[in-house]
Amino acid sequence: MQAADDGVAPHFYQTRTFCGVCGLAFLLAAAGAWRWAQQWRARLLRERDEEIRRLRDQSAKNLQREVAEREAAQRALQQTRELTLRQERLAAVGQLAAGLAHEFNNILTIIQGHASLLLDNPNMDEDAIKSITHITDGVQRTATLVKQMLATIDFPGAENAPEKPPPNTGAPRARGRGESVLVVEDEAVLRKLVREILEAGGYRVVDAASGQEALRAWEKQGKNVDLLLTDMSMPDGMSGRDLAAKLQEDNPRLPVIFSSGYGQEGFERGHHAGPGQTFLFKPYHPADLTRAVRAALDHAACGQASLASPNS
Repeated sequence: MQAADDGVAPHFYQTRTFCGVCGLAFLLAAAGAWRWAQQWRARLLRERDEEIRRLRDQSAKNLQREVAEREAAQRALQQTRELTLRQERLAAVGQLAAGLAHEFNNILTIIQGHASLLLDNPNMDEDAIKSITHITDGVQRTATLVKQMLATIDFPGAENAPEKPPPNTGAPRARGRGESVLVVEDEAVLRKLVREILEAGGYRVVDAASGQEALRAWEKQGKNVDLLLTDMSMPDGMSGRDLAAKLQEDNPRLPVIFSSGYGQEGFERGHHAGPGQTFLFKPYHPADLTRAVRAALDHAACGQASLASPNS
């Protein structure tokens, strides 16, 4: 401004116009920067809000999935518990049914055996024969009922059990030739009946009420017995198969007949019959018993003859 007073023209940047333009430009720049800052801030806020919503939605989904998985796991656990409980109940009922069937079949064997012995008496009158025949028919019907009961609750039972021949068929019973039979049966009445049937059939009988007693009888006989007839289940902790294994250690060719009221299928599922071992399902007819003993002895004799023959 002094230059103007001195008569010298001022430079443009020294004029008020320049100063105004500069001030205006500064104001415009400041306003643009402020708007850019506001837009940038708004974009950051939008991105933050979107990220928060995304995380919130993802957390909600994760929580829903975790809750659903826990509920499914709890349902599966509950179903497993209920299934296990049902299986345990069925197993308990099955064991009870099998035990009852075993006792029933023991009793039926006693009834059938004594009725058959009475029918063998030639002095029986016709009315008595008819009455005893009704008894044996009832035994067969009851045995069939027990068999069906075991085959219904898929319990180890008589599904594959051999059919019993009709009582008193008139067929001659297989006779013994003085062979010795070790009979092991914890039911005293049944043991006595089996002894009577076998002794009447020409066999020498040594009997025992348990596995331990049978071992003592075996030793007393000098380990010289021709056949072992044993119940599968006995009270002293030694089963029929355990007894057979011990005796066959001394005499591998000893024929063995396992007898049980639990049924053939249960026997075959838990035990594979070894050489010389057969199974007789209760209740059995006296003729079944004598035929089974004769067949086991003859089979053992044939095996020994084959081993002794040089051309076999």
